[in-house]
Amino acid sequence: MRWLRRYPTPPGATTSPSLAVLEQLGASCPNLEKWQKEVGLELRLKLDQTPWLLDESLLKFFKKEASSVRDERLSACCGTGLW
Repeated sequence: MRWLRRYPTPPGATTSPSLAVLEQLGASCPNLEKWQKEVGLELRLKLDQTPWLLDESLLKFFKKEASSVRDERLSACCGTGLW
């Protein structure tokens, strides 16, 4: 949560909030290793400096969020003042 508050938009990006990127990658990555690699590339994070990328339950959470109706996803609240 602290990281998301510091970096609401990925470095170099102007459209998708970081939370939406995590949801999208959670949906498209078949396993933890692939998710770690893709998140690292997309959000410019280093695995050895980002311990939450080791949490498989977090990946499962983002997979579940990505399967929700778009307006009901956690990322739908970004920029609305609700989080």
